[in-house]
Amino acid sequence: MKILFTCGGTGGHIYPAVSIAEEITKKYPVTEYLFIGAQGMMEMDIVPKCGYEIKAVPVTNLSRGKKPKDIVHNLKTIFNVISSLFRSLRLIKEFRPDAVIGTGGYVCFPVIFAAWLLGIPSFVHESNSEPGLTTKMLSRFVKIVFTGYRESIRYYKPGKAEYTGTPVRKQFEDPTDPEDAFNQLGADPKLPLAVSVWGSLGSGYMNETISKFVSIMPEKKFNLMHVTGKRYFDQYSYISGLDLPVIRERNFVLKDFVYDLPLFLRAASLVICRAGASTLAELAYLGKPAVIVPSPNVVNNHQDKNARVFEAKGAAIVLSEGTFTPEDLLRTIEDILTSPERTAAMTEAMRSFCVPDSAEIIAEKVLCSVMNR
Repeated sequence: MKILFTCGGTGGHIYPAVSIAEEITKKYPVTEYLFIGAQGMMEMDIVPKCGYEIKAVPVTNLSRGKKPKDIVHNLKTIFNVISSLFRSLRLIKEFRPDAVIGTGGYVCFPVIFAAWLLGIPSFVHESNSEPGLTTKMLSRFVKIVFTGYRESIRYYKPGKAEYTGTPVRKQFEDPTDPEDAFNQLGADPKLPLAVSVWGSLGSGYMNETISKFVSIMPEKKFNLMHVTGKRYFDQYSYISGLDLPVIRERNFVLKDFVYDLPLFLRAASLVICRAGASTLAELAYLGKPAVIVPSPNVVNNHQDKNARVFEAKGAAIVLSEGTFTPEDLLRTIEDILTSPERTAAMTEAMRSFCVPDSAEIIAEKVLCSVMNR
């Protein structure tokens, strides 16, 4: 058995592919894998660390602007699509996979289109609540579109899409002791923990917000761990040196990056974060109430659309960037953490989005389709 994966751009596209591969291996231990990613993107580093071979094709995104530089950029993108299509055809012919699975990113288009031209069954997973341009275009070339949201099926032709949820990293499945998180932070284990995390790069807006928030953060009401992102840490490291009671008492902890994020999310009573599809799937798996600040810089406003689905069911509170103050954030956090009934209701609502065996479901459907060819 040979399976080819294509994914890229963000961890939210990469880790679901790895999770599916791990489930296929459980059923067919001798399965061979090849990943195809975008040249120079993070998958070229992450996938080999997960133990899989990856090849690169040249991929750039489409610009929606109309300035001369946007037109030049799009001409380059068209050239790269053609170039990556021919390279994908060659790589697929060499590897001869039994199936191709795409889990998101612009790189999926040339790879899956090439597989379709070669008559190889292909599948794509869409983790956002509303499909992006790539998935819309690919839906006509794949056997099944796996969706992360039940509501997303309406965007596809009848029988084309199946709701499977979004696979989460294996680290989230491992039981951990919340006390380990409090010990590592030096935080008060008697107080609830709020985790403020903004992806590997961090958020300039939220770093600025938290820098002001610390001065109004009450003593001995809750712990807060804020992750700046490595590129912002030097700029905001002064926060942890402020002579404030919450810092002296270690109720506030500043970090540049967290390698063992599942440990801290398991210990959290509340998570403050963006609305990336994988982040939300992880929170659903753990059943963690959330205050979500969607990124305004995502194509097609995907994050806001994702967040609103969770908000509509009572699993999260959504605050739009630029529309709230540190005082508003504090009030929102306290409203949740001081009400056990509300916390319990948000936890239950969050868990309603969880498909704990998502990777296994996708693996079984792909294998079933391949075996019945």
